[in-house]
Amino acid sequence: MNFLKRFPPFEILLITVIAGIHLYAAFSDAYNFPNSWFTRDDAYYYFKVAQNITEGHGITFDGINLTNGYHPLWMLVCIPVFALARFDLILPLRVMLLIMAGFNAATAILIYRLVKNNLSQAVAMLAASFWAFNFYIHNNVYEFGLETPLAAFAIVLFIYKLSQIEKDWRKQPVTPKQLMTLAGIATLVMFSRLDLVFLAIIGGAWIILRGKPIRFLLPLDIVIIFLSMTTSVALRTGIPVYNSLFAAATVQAVIVALVVKIIALYFLGAYQHPRGDSVSKTLLQTGLALTISAVILTGLYLLLAQLGIGRDFPRSAFIIDLGLSTFLILALRLAGYWFGNKQIKSKVMRIKKRNPFSPASL
Repeated sequence: MNFLKRFPPFEILLITVIAGIHLYAAFSDAYNFPNSWFTRDDAYYYFKVAQNITEGHGITFDGINLTNGYHPLWMLVCIPVFALARFDLILPLRVMLLIMAGFNAATAILIYRLVKNNLSQAVAMLAASFWAFNFYIHNNVYEFGLETPLAAFAIVLFIYKLSQIEKDWRKQPVTPKQLMTLAGIATLVMFSRLDLVFLAIIGGAWIILRGKPIRFLLPLDIVIIFLSMTTSVALRTGIPVYNSLFAAATVQAVIVALVVKIIALYFLGAYQHPRGDSVSKTLLQTGLALTISAVILTGLYLLLAQLGIGRDFPRSAFIIDLGLSTFLILALRLAGYWFGNKQIKSKVMRIKKRNPFSPASL
């Protein structure tokens, strides 16, 4: 009973409704599982590999050839569940459905608490209910049997912990325990879906750079650089060709672009507060940094391709990326100037007068 007192009535009601719906589905006829729930063949790739692992055949789908085509954390969830397949082939599917219900309820509760702490209880109840019972979300996140329930839970948990630290650090120092907890959750995020490593990087930068202007600019720059490069390749090649031929090469180009562009932006002064200098100087520094980084990026990637490290890549995409990323990053600096704190400029100027070499604006 003491355990239940930790949960508000709305959370208990939410858990009860979600559990009831999924229990009804879990004990339904066997034909419902392939027809209504686990309708993607990718799910059965996980399930069969997990079954083979439990039966001592190794990490294989066919029992012969090794495979690595899965996200590791969801496979770890599947392995003990599909040990039950030796008793009944449908039993693991019933258990898996209940596990996904648990992730659904946990994610909805985290959304409720996150929104409640930052907005209001009424909005929080609406947000949590929408997540838990929206058919589109349920179909795409929970019904396929893929890693998405775990990934969604990890993302929301990560954002929830970030929001707690965001409130705490202004009142008191962040403790090592808080940082270790956040690092553990970031690891959970990365291993739930390996492409979520970018979210972990952004979250880490957000904590490390707290109290500095770069903290707000860098995460958005990372998003812009990622979207700009992928969009540029897709515009150049078309979505089908991009997905079939250039997706892996684009990931390489994005990683190189992140390193080169962020370093150039930093050392050319584009990470000071947008109100720390005149608009023209800020735009000039930013545009120069992006132009120089585009030249370095193109040359470096071509060199990697010649060495056999880089993959084939449409070179004209670098030109499209230069125009797109420059427009978006300049727009971000202008937005920071227009909506930023107007007292920042006078404060920075006072510091510079006392110490012309001060990095206070960085």
